[in-house]
Amino acid sequence: GEAVGGCFNAAMSADVCLRPHDKFRVLWDVVSGLLILYDIIMIPIDLAWDRDPNITITSIVLAFWFLDILLSFNTAFVANGELVATRRLVVRRFLFGRLWFDAFLVCLDLMLLLAPSSDASWLRGMRGIRGLRILRALRMGNAKENIEEYFMDRGVDQLVLIF
Repeated sequence: GEAVGGCFNAAMSADVCLRPHDKFRVLWDVVSGLLILYDIIMIPIDLAWDRDPNITITSIVLAFWFLDILLSFNTAFVANGELVATRRLVVRRFLFGRLWFDAFLVCLDLMLLLAPSSDASWLRGMRGIRGLRILRALRMGNAKENIEEYFMDRGVDQLVLIF
């Protein structure tokens, strides 16, 4: 459908948003799903065997989720079958939606990455909170719908996503 609002108005170049079904955004959602799957597998392993997470992977994942916050401020959404692309509504939805949870997790990951390993007791307690990252899986419902819609628009009707 046609976008409601001004995000895709060429005359308003400062007001550009991604559509949730755009190829880039769908690919981003696929990578999000893979990172969430990684967390679902690795966080319990790291906690159970008191392993330190790989710093390189943690840094890449942290950068990804930080960029995800920025992209979320710039991604239109579908409400009642209409694409809502008004900058104010997009920002408002994210501000009153998952922004605070995502920002908390990014800040937590940054603190864990920068924390000196000598603070073992404090660090162990903070590592347990990393389990909250698994809750990101709850937001994959919208991403799954966007991915399926992207492929259905291209004639791939037999795609079944399980996550």
